[in-house]
Amino acid sequence: AVVAFLALVVVLRYLVFPQADGYRHDIAASVSRASGMTVAIAHVDAGWYGLRPQLSMTGVSVADRRGKAYFALERADITLSWWTLLAGDLRFRDVDLYRPQLRLRRGADGLIYLADKPLNAPASEDDGKLSRWLLAQPHLAIHDATLAWQDEITGAPELELRQVEIAMRKSGRHHLAALRATPPADLAEKVDLRADLRFTQGSDGWKVAGTVYGETGRADLARLRSYLPVPETLRTAVGSLRAWADVEPGRVREITADMNLTGVRAQLADDAQPLDLETLTGRAFY
Repeated sequence: AVVAFLALVVVLRYLVFPQADGYRHDIAASVSRASGMTVAIAHVDAGWYGLRPQLSMTGVSVADRRGKAYFALERADITLSWWTLLAGDLRFRDVDLYRPQLRLRRGADGLIYLADKPLNAPASEDDGKLSRWLLAQPHLAIHDATLAWQDEITGAPELELRQVEIAMRKSGRHHLAALRATPPADLAEKVDLRADLRFTQGSDGWKVAGTVYGETGRADLARLRSYLPVPETLRTAVGSLRAWADVEPGRVREITADMNLTGVRAQLADDAQPLDLETLTGRAFY
């Protein structure tokens, strides 16, 4: 077994890796079949990441089957699983995507779209290949991205996050995810989100359950209300927030929030006078 492995390493090192760019169309076709998208690659280099083969691809573009562009990547580094040799198709262990410009929106129909591709459409309307492919990766990371979010249901102004770092790791039937991003300066300081989620696909689309944790500093609650369910009792305030949310399919069951706020104006009841406070520190449940 050791001799066979060493022979394989020699073949990869001296025969396959130097010709890696010649396989870029085959690599793109394999990813396209698995993800349900159309992937194009300008150049491929090959090497080692520890004891695993790694492909480094530049000029990567992703489009739908009709050729409509979704996003482009400056670079993608993919560490291959040794199962690739047995399966006869590309199997990834680590996927790292660099500097994409992503656009997410919640449409008036309640679906979440990546560009114009629905990620949680009912099975009768979409084959779900892209979502399944993303969730099937053992480790997926996105680096230095720009993420625009638009919500057609609330009608809130488009939100653009910069310096976005996303990491997702598959652990059994759970997905452990983390996101760090820089929102507009008048909204909040850097945002740090972490989640332990479980995804299931039914005839009516994808369902998610689990826990989500988030924290940020110097958050302006009046502005943040456009994007998050800030309690109506807190009309204005600025400060640091930490929150835990329990998520069930179709709804948020409970939110626990720790607050350290200044410049607070609270409206505790419709028929009560506003309450102005210099500071407010505590924990809230809703």
